[in-house]
Amino acid sequence: MSDATRAALLSHAREAFATAGYVKTSLDDIVTAVGATKGALYHHFDGKLALFEAVVRDIYAELDAASPLGVELGGDPWHNLIETCRGYLRGLLDAGTRRILLVEAPAVLGAERERALDHELTVRPLVEWFTALHDRGVIASGDPEALARLVNGALTAIALWMGESKHPERELERGVRALAELLRPPPP
Repeated sequence: MSDATRAALLSHAREAFATAGYVKTSLDDIVTAVGATKGALYHHFDGKLALFEAVVRDIYAELDAASPLGVELGGDPWHNLIETCRGYLRGLLDAGTRRILLVEAPAVLGAERERALDHELTVRPLVEWFTALHDRGVIASGDPEALARLVNGALTAIALWMGESKHPERELERGVRALAELLRPPPP
């Protein structure tokens, strides 16, 4: 029951944070919706902030599962990278997901903690990917961290652009095409 309660708390919290935002989300409303007690919530999370961070981590895990990044995928590594970026951005087509990750997280967690999470959950996997590509001779860039930070920034900018548009899927594809053109390795 404990795992089920935790999952239900996360699910309802995610919905509340996505629709009402962190400030207007009430822990009382979440535990009532789940049919749990505040004691059960505090058994799993140290408070509202810890619950919010757990929601952020769950979203990143979902995005990663939907768009796995890795050299072991086989095939053309550049195609894999672009498809991973596309998959990540598809996950951000959901307005609630965008709101939690790109609007609420920086405000709620603070700049330092949000950057640390972003580095752990986005930049570091990209650094590992670019390092592996460099080691295999696929890319010439000797600075995988700089490249990872540039790609991460581009993905954030594309996701924000999607959120401002009446046609977010169109902007997603435009952004991915432009990113692919920027990242395309020079011809041999």
